[in-house]
Amino acid sequence: MTDKDYKRNWIFRSMRWIYHRLWYAINFMEILQMPFEIASIDETLDTLLENGCSIARFGEGEYKWACNIPNPSFQQYSDNMAQRLREVVASNNPRVLIGLCDCFGDLKKYEPAARDFWELFIAKNRKSFYELLNPEITYYNAMVTRFYIDYADKSRASERFRKLRRLWSARDVLIVEGEKTRLGINNDFLTGAASVQRILAPAVNAYERYDDIFAAVQRQIRQNQLVLIALGPTATILAYDVTVKLGAQAIDIGHADIEYEWYLAGATQKVPITNKYTNECGYTGGDDELTGNVDYQSQIVERIL
Repeated sequence: MTDKDYKRNWIFRSMRWIYHRLWYAINFMEILQMPFEIASIDETLDTLLENGCSIARFGEGEYKWACNIPNPSFQQYSDNMAQRLREVVASNNPRVLIGLCDCFGDLKKYEPAARDFWELFIAKNRKSFYELLNPEITYYNAMVTRFYIDYADKSRASERFRKLRRLWSARDVLIVEGEKTRLGINNDFLTGAASVQRILAPAVNAYERYDDIFAAVQRQIRQNQLVLIALGPTATILAYDVTVKLGAQAIDIGHADIEYEWYLAGATQKVPITNKYTNECGYTGGDDELTGNVDYQSQIVERIL
C-alpha cells in the first residue's frame, strides 16, 4: 500500500467513525427507548443461581454470524449455524435465559475503547439486530461472563466473580471447550467444584463438528452435572440444546476464565494469557500440550478434534 493509499484509507475510516458517532448522538434518546428489556448483570447472575436455569449468550459476533455479515474469526459462516442462532435468540423457553450484549442503552459504563466499539456497532446494526429479537420476552445480560476488562468501574468485579463461581460450588462439572481454552487451568476459577470433566473440541470452526460434540455430551453427561461451554457461537446453540434436549443446566461461559485471569493480574487492557486461547489478542494458545499437567489430562474424557 502506497502512502497515498494509506492516507486515503485513514481519511475514509476517520470520516466513517465521525459519521457513526454523530449518528449515535443524534439518535441517543431513541436508542435508550429500546423495544425490549435487558436485565442487569447482577439480575442475570441472581436468576441463574436462584432458578437453576441455563443461559445462551448472543453477542455482536453471534449477531454477525446470524445475519451473514463478514466476521473474520475462529468460526466460518454456515447457513445452518445462522438459522440455529436466529432460532435460539428468539426462543421463549423459561429454562434457558437468552443473554444479549449490553450495548443498547447508556454506554458510559464502558472504557473509552469499548464505548467506541459499541457506539459504532449500534450505529450500523441496531435496526437489523432488533428484527432478530422477540419483543414478548425479557432478555438477560450476555456480559454476565465479561464484567471486568471493558468496564470503567471495576470495583464490583470481585463480588461478581464470587457470585459466578457459586454456580459450580460443590457440583460436578462437565466442560465443553476449545482444545486450547483450558478453562480454570493454572488459577482457582473452578475451585469448589466437586469434580471436573472435559470434552475438548476444535479451537477453530467447532460448529462443523456440532453433531459429534453434542453426541459426546450425551455420552458423558451425568445426572445433575453442570455443563460449562466455552466454544464461541457453538456454545450459544449447544447451551440451548443441552437444556432442552438433555434436561441439564448449561452455561455459555465464554471468556469468563480469560476475564478472571485479567482480573487476577489487575490488567487494564486485553493481553494474551499463556497457554490459553486468547482470540481477541490474536494468541492461539501456544504449542504446549500441557502433558505434564496430570490434573488437567485426567479431566479430559473425550476429544472431538
